[in-house]
Amino acid sequence: METDLVKKQTHYAIKRRMLELESQGHQTSFAAIGRTLDPPVSREAVFQVAKGIRANQRIRDAIERELGQPYWIKKRVK
Repeated sequence: METDLVKKQTHYAIKRRMLELESQGHQTSFAAIGRTLDPPVSREAVFQVAKGIRANQRIRDAIERELGQPYWIKKRVK
């Protein structure tokens, strides 16, 4: 279970990375990340996962893939 502090830090790290990519000329947003999924999800769903309100592995994977960095610890499945 993630603490509120970890959730905040993760959200800020995601926002910082999005701003960093934007300054490099990449167009990225929560809506764009949501559209990469099949079936697509809303901007709000991606935002809620980034903010730590919801936990959805499929959306977490999409965020990490699009931003090119890991943000959550992966658990090994035995």
